[in-house]
Amino acid sequence: MVEKFQEKVQGAFLGFALGDAMGMPVKGLSPQEANLFFKDGISPRDGVKLKAGQFTSHTLMLLKTTESFLEKGGFDPQDIAQRALAVFDEGIFRGMGSSTQAALKRIKRGLPWQKAGDYGPLAIGRGALMRTLPVALWTIFHPEKVQEMAATAAMITHQSDEAISSSLAFAIALQDAFQGQIRGLFSRCLKEVKGTRTFIKLKQAQDLLRRRVSPPEAIQTLGNSGTASEVVSSAIYSFYYFPSSFRDVLSGPLLAGGDAPAVGAIAGALSGAYLGLSKIPGEWLNLLEKKEEILSLSERFAEKIPN
Repeated sequence: MVEKFQEKVQGAFLGFALGDAMGMPVKGLSPQEANLFFKDGISPRDGVKLKAGQFTSHTLMLLKTTESFLEKGGFDPQDIAQRALAVFDEGIFRGMGSSTQAALKRIKRGLPWQKAGDYGPLAIGRGALMRTLPVALWTIFHPEKVQEMAATAAMITHQSDEAISSSLAFAIALQDAFQGQIRGLFSRCLKEVKGTRTFIKLKQAQDLLRRRVSPPEAIQTLGNSGTASEVVSSAIYSFYYFPSSFRDVLSGPLLAGGDAPAVGAIAGALSGAYLGLSKIPGEWLNLLEKKEEILSLSERFAEKIPN
């Protein structure tokens, strides 16, 4: 039982990093261009700036957030903000979003983290989602705490309703996937995000799923421009359409192009949490940057999750 628990935690972390890295080279491409890029099959490929298996700023933020949980023994948003600052320059090179950059610059100037998050039009981006995975797993045995913690984690850089509600939807979906209880996943997510754009997008995803629209086509309808609600609804759709296959889960986000690293990361985390590490293709994992470091970090995190 303990080994299975650990394997699912590691699956979530490695699935996230791998989805991010595999989506990296097709970021910004049209579906037609992405399909041409992967015409010989989906596998880790070189991008414009990064090599095959290297991940973007999304995974940098995930790792720094996880390190904070381990070293602080729990959730410390001030420490998470300071750790994010430590990878600021590398994060920009790896595609850190403008809203995250703006918030971290404010924190660097001395503004408290509670006031640094962006409220403007850029605050609807997907950056807050990248801190959600450890929040969801840390509260796996205490789901009553996930809403407040997910919202607080999001607010470090994004204080819009869309970013916060999308982070909560991801956290709920991840907990469901981890526990193998995905039948009512959409209903549980929708219940918690009423009155938001995230609700509208998840409802649209639910309707597309009833019609069994293929993931690449559904993602074009839902959107993958990088807004939080589009990313989380497209990722949950891709996972729910192919729950038994990590390879197939990633095929949708990658072949849709657009913000493939973000959608791939969230979809990969959901699939990895559901299936476990052993179901992630080894030939893909072998090319993943810092694979052993992420394995070790996620193993230590699994041991510290409070019962």
